[in-house]
Amino acid sequence: MVDNQYGQGNRITSSIQYDAAIQKYKKINYTFKPDGSLQRETISIPVDIYEAAKTATVDIEKVYEYASINMLLSITTKKGGTVKEKIEFTYDSEDNRSTK
Repeated sequence: MVDNQYGQGNRITSSIQYDAAIQKYKKINYTFKPDGSLQRETISIPVDIYEAAKTATVDIEKVYEYASINMLLSITTKKGGTVKEKIEFTYDSEDNRSTK
């Protein structure tokens, strides 16, 4: 089950999803930069009831950073405000991603 909400420009703003593996619901919120790039993603703690997912506490936050030409530089994942993972990307002279 998926319940998506859309904002300006028909861009997704939130989604409540059912995770069959753990039999719980979670809410994901999306924030976009004016140019349309994904800037931030928050994921709630998993809950048992669909209605509770609408107001569930944020558990994980992902922050996306881009170069001036909109190339993804990094994704930082935080849990409880603590950085858990940072994935960085590099590009060659022709703007092809060379490392992750």
